[in-house]
Amino acid sequence: MAATEDDDGAGLGEPDFGVGPPCGCPACGAPLHWSQTEEGGNGCWLAICTCGRPAARFPRRPDYEPDDPIAAAFGSPRAPARPPWVRVFQMTSGYPWWLPWRHVLRRCPGCGQSVTFAVWTTMPGRRTAYSELCLSCGRATSEHLWPRGGMREAPVTGNEWTPPCVAVARLRRAVFAPPPD
Repeated sequence: MAATEDDDGAGLGEPDFGVGPPCGCPACGAPLHWSQTEEGGNGCWLAICTCGRPAARFPRRPDYEPDDPIAAAFGSPRAPARPPWVRVFQMTSGYPWWLPWRHVLRRCPGCGQSVTFAVWTTMPGRRTAYSELCLSCGRATSEHLWPRGGMREAPVTGNEWTPPCVAVARLRRAVFAPPPD
């Protein structure tokens, strides 16, 4: 994805929608900061509002509002051409996992995009895991916490998906863990 603004928030240019992008989130009205994906033929513009709602727009179809902006921007979760981190996010957002992924308001330290999501999960042994995943570059962060004595492992970060690095393996283990007893 190509950024449309730099780190201090000054715009580097707006997407070319022909008539201009929507001025705010359809749910809460907050301003949207757009990033361009390489999917959708001529490119798709994706924004994640501060309320967590995603939005997608296509330059040649300014009136089209997809029902599933994440799928519109990155494709179907079962499409083999999709990056593995997008497939993991899409698969765990629905049946049978229904994980409550939440948008992280800061930019990804790896790629600078604002499309990072986080989730808390419970794993066997009553330990919990905090996982973050950037949908743009696949940067995964995983941290495990134990209920007894407040013990926690240092977070691990990486973005090697094949073969998986430690961070990716832990994130996968955490999000695909069977539900606790």
